[in-house]
Amino acid sequence: TGFDNSFFGRTTGTNVTSGIRNCLFGKDAGQQLTSGDDNSIFGAYAGELNLADGNSFFGAFAGYTNTNGIDNAFFGHEAGRVNTASTNSFFGAAAGKANSTGSGNSFYGSGSGAFNNVGFSNSFFGKSSGRRNTGGDNNTMLGWNAGDNNSTGNENTYVGSKAGEFGSAGSMNTLVGFSAGNFSAGTGNTYVGHNAGVATGGTNNVLIGINAGPTGFTSINDKLYIHNASTNLPLIFGDFDNKEMIINGTLEVTGGNSIVSARATKHDFVDLNHDQVLSKISEMNIQEWKYINHPDQRHIGPVAEDFHAAFGLGKNEKTINSTDLSGVALVAIQALEKENSTLNAVLKEMQQELNRLHQRLNQLEE
Repeated sequence: TGFDNSFFGRTTGTNVTSGIRNCLFGKDAGQQLTSGDDNSIFGAYAGELNLADGNSFFGAFAGYTNTNGIDNAFFGHEAGRVNTASTNSFFGAAAGKANSTGSGNSFYGSGSGAFNNVGFSNSFFGKSSGRRNTGGDNNTMLGWNAGDNNSTGNENTYVGSKAGEFGSAGSMNTLVGFSAGNFSAGTGNTYVGHNAGVATGGTNNVLIGINAGPTGFTSINDKLYIHNASTNLPLIFGDFDNKEMIINGTLEVTGGNSIVSARATKHDFVDLNHDQVLSKISEMNIQEWKYINHPDQRHIGPVAEDFHAAFGLGKNEKTINSTDLSGVALVAIQALEKENSTLNAVLKEMQQELNRLHQRLNQLEE
C-alpha cells in the first residue's frame, strides 16, 4: 500500500507494505521494511531489517539490523550494522559497527566507535577513534586512534593522532597533541603538547609542552608542569592543592612585583630582638656565587642552609623566601638606625662637653 517508493535490486523491498517515499538500492536492501518512511538505503543487505523512518544507509550491511532507530545516516561497509538507536551519523567502513542503543553520536573514519558502543552524544573523527567506546558519553575524539581504548570515560576531549589512545575509564580530560595523555584512568587532566603526559596518571593535572610531565610512569594529582621535556624540574612547577608555584630559572618582572602582606592576612605576630637579628646577620657567611644551572650569572647572598639555621624561617632549608629576606634586612636596618641614633646622641653629648671644656680653656688662657 506504500507509494512514491523506488526499489532497485533483487528482493529489494520485498515486504514493504505501507512505507512511503523510500529509495532502496541493492540486493535485500530494506527487505523487511513495512511501515518506514523517507529512507534512503543503498547497498546489499543495507537496512534489511529497518522498520523506522528518516534513515540514510549507504554500503553493504550498513544499518543492517536497524529496526526502530530514526534519522540515522550510515555510510560505509557495515557502518552502524546493529544499530537500533536514533540520530547517529556513522561514516567509514565499520564505523559504529556494533553501536546498539547509543544515540546522538557522530563517528567519522574507518573503525571509529566500532565496538559495542551504547554511549550517547559522542563525536569520533579519525580511523579507529573511540573504537572501543562502550558506555562513555559526551566525548570528542579527533585523530587516528584518538581515545581508541576509551570504554566508559565521559566528557573527554582528545585532539591528535593517538591522543589518549590507552585511556579507558578517565573522564573530563582535555588532551591535545600527538599521543598526548596515554594513561589508563586519569580524570580532570589538561595535557597540551606532543607526548604531553604520555606516562602520567592521576587527577586534575595541567601539563604543557613537548613530553611535559615527570620522568618515568608517575601518578600525580593537582600538579602543573610546563616544560619541553620529561623532567622532575620543569621550568614552571605548580601545586594546586597547596597553592604553590616554583620557577626553575630566572624570572624577570616588568612593572613591579606585588606580594600580599595585609595585616588581615596574617596572625601569630611575635616581636623581635633587633640586636639579636643584627648579630646573626654579622655572623653569617655571605658570599658571591653562581647557580650551577646558570653559570653566566653571578649573585650575592647567603645560602639557604645558613639562613634557615639562623632564623628558622621558610618551609625548608633549601629555599629562602623573599619576604623573609627583605624582612630580616629591614629589621637589621632598624637595629642599625637605633644604634646610629644612640651613637649620635652620645656624640652630641661629647661635642657639648668638648665645647664646655674649650670655653673653660679659653677663660684660663685669658
